[in-house]
Amino acid sequence: MKILQQTPCRLYPKIVSSIKKQFPNALLVHELFSLKDGAQENELEHKLDITDNDLIFPRCDFTYGIFDSKKVEKKEGDFWFTIKIPEDRLLQELFVGLKYFSSDRFRFKSRWNGRKLKTHQMYEQLHNLTEEEFVYLVKSKKIADMVSDKVYNIRQDIIIDDDYISDGDFDYVGNFDNWHQTIKDIKKLTGLDLEHLSEENPYSYSHEYENN
Repeated sequence: MKILQQTPCRLYPKIVSSIKKQFPNALLVHELFSLKDGAQENELEHKLDITDNDLIFPRCDFTYGIFDSKKVEKKEGDFWFTIKIPEDRLLQELFVGLKYFSSDRFRFKSRWNGRKLKTHQMYEQLHNLTEEEFVYLVKSKKIADMVSDKVYNIRQDIIIDDDYISDGDFDYVGNFDNWHQTIKDIKKLTGLDLEHLSEENPYSYSHEYENN
């Protein structure tokens, strides 16, 4: 089984789309949030379809996305990999994502999609943060305190827990700052062809987001 555990980034949707096309028997897991202890999603009209905290994903050809590593049981012969973003850029990319998903534009586009609308509602509470405030709250592990919801927790481990993206946990660690070589390595090691993304800019951040 191939396993891609990724952090949020600009190319994440396009990488997901590529895996879907090339590996039909694959499992996509997209969990930016976790369930609070004892919480049930059926308490809400709109759900994020988050799996139980103690669930182990079923085995398949390719498991990929954003998820808690404890939900995957690695066996001999499995290949677990990731593509890292330098910490400073990761925080910038997450700030851009926060601004987009909390925006009125995203809410309008998602008004008929319950899952996306719920995502907007979660992030909307953080919309007025400046970049400096966002970085401070993340690094001080207080970002979740800004969100009020009876069912979901924001998964701070994606951002601040070294265990999520510790190099030692992976069979291969690519890097968006060395994107061309990473594409070559991934194709050789897994068969996943991302060559069509070779000229894509991996990063979305620009300073225009700071005060929006």
